[in-house]
Amino acid sequence: MISFLLIISFLLHLITIYAIFILLKKVQNKNLEEVEVIRGLFEKYLQAIKAENNRLQVELKNNPTSNKELVGKNRMNENETDPYFAQPIKTKETEPIINVDHIDDTIESSLDARVLQLYDKGLGVTEIAKTLECGKTEVELIIELHKKGQK
Repeated sequence: MISFLLIISFLLHLITIYAIFILLKKVQNKNLEEVEVIRGLFEKYLQAIKAENNRLQVELKNNPTSNKELVGKNRMNENETDPYFAQPIKTKETEPIINVDHIDDTIESSLDARVLQLYDKGLGVTEIAKTLECGKTEVELIIELHKKGQK
C-alpha cells in the first residue's frame, strides 16, 4: 500500500514539474514577443530619424546661405540682453549679475504627456503629429509604449 502511494506521489510530482516547465516556456515566449514588438517599434523610429536627418542634410547642402544665417542669428552680441534675466550680458572677465525678481517660471507638459492627452481626446496619430509638430513614428512609439506599460 505504501509503495502504491509513493508511486502515485512520484507521478504527481513529475506531472507538476512538467506543467511548471510548460508554463515557464509560455511566459518566456510572451516576453520575447513583447521584446520583438518594442524592438520593431524602435527600429521603425530609428529609420524615420535617419530619413529625417538625410532630408535635413540635403536641404542644408542645397541652401548653404540659410545655414550661415541661422548660426549668425543664434549668436548674441555683448550689447544684447539675456532673455531670461533682462540683464546685459557680461564679458568673461566679469560675472553676470542675476536679478531673481524678474524670473518667470512656467511649467510645460512633456511631449509624452501631450501626445497621450490628445490621443485620449480621440485624435489620430497624424493629427497629433501635426498639432505637436513632431514625427508620426514618434507619436506611434509613445502610444505603443504607453499601451505596453498599462498591461
